[in-house]
Amino acid sequence: MSIAEFVRNIFSGEQKKSTEPTLLERIISAMGVLETKSELLNSSFDAEKKEILSVKKELENIEDSAEIAIAKVETQILGEITAVSSACDLALTGRDNDSLKKTVARLKNTVRQRKDMGDQKE
Repeated sequence: MSIAEFVRNIFSGEQKKSTEPTLLERIISAMGVLETKSELLNSSFDAEKKEILSVKKELENIEDSAEIAIAKVETQILGEITAVSSACDLALTGRDNDSLKKTVARLKNTVRQRKDMGDQKE
């Protein structure tokens, strides 16, 4: 963008829409990947698979927010999705079956916390 275009945009009030995904969009995308990974788990993890799907659906019904407190919780959710993904990897290799249940429970609680924060706004 040239300087002239930049100045014109400032004075005309035009702004390019950010193509950067929001935190919530990144979370939903990561949950899609996590859901796909969880489908590889054997039937002894059916309860965890259902929980992951339930969390994904719950997240899809949450509205975006620009509040800092909500952004902190959403950042925490991204970290917990990573932890669940790592626990899935361990479960797939048969090394640790307990960590998946614990990490999914933490993720579910944090998503519930985020949902409650959004519900308070209404």
